[in-house]
Amino acid sequence: SNSDKAVHLSHNPLGALMVYNIWLTVLALGVTGYMMGMIRFFGVDWVEEAHEIIFIWLLVSIALHVGGVTFDTWRSGVPLVRAMIDGRKRVPENRTIK
Repeated sequence: SNSDKAVHLSHNPLGALMVYNIWLTVLALGVTGYMMGMIRFFGVDWVEEAHEIIFIWLLVSIALHVGGVTFDTWRSGVPLVRAMIDGRKRVPENRTIK
């Protein structure tokens, strides 16, 4: 069916969700890192634990992102890494744009 062959002009819905996830995770990592340097929070266990857990979540998110890009490139035939670099998606002739 055509819906199976559709290619999103930008991120697909799951990819867009991952973008927000990664940005919020990086923000949270920065906030907890900043807090660890403040006298008020220096040596506070929960801040250090939160920072470590957030970092691990960032690594998991990156792995999921790379896996998703690899899968979607295989599924759609669109070279997504190249599209990330030059900003242009090359859509195969047998695909429709969503």
